[in-house]
Amino acid sequence: AVFAAAAFTATTASAYTAKDCPSIAEAAGAIAQGRDDGLSLNTSKAIVEMAGFPFAIEYLLLEITGLAFEKPALTPAILEALTLHTCVDHFSTDA
Repeated sequence: AVFAAAAFTATTASAYTAKDCPSIAEAAGAIAQGRDDGLSLNTSKAIVEMAGFPFAIEYLLLEITGLAFEKPALTPAILEALTLHTCVDHFSTDA
């Protein structure tokens, strides 16, 4: 239930790259797992905010946290896969 321990390899710089997508996706899956294990939305958001992510990553993970609680049918595996696909797609189409 502790998704703050999800591996995250981004540097502390605010910029991130496609190389960070697997770690971001893993964190997204961990958020959904925390939800399934009984963490509340507020607790999940607090954990994301206290994790020390770069601003852009924190913002993204807070959005994902909201989505995870809004759509409980999104299993941890689905949310992780969806996040990975969206992240990679973002970098492949980013100009």
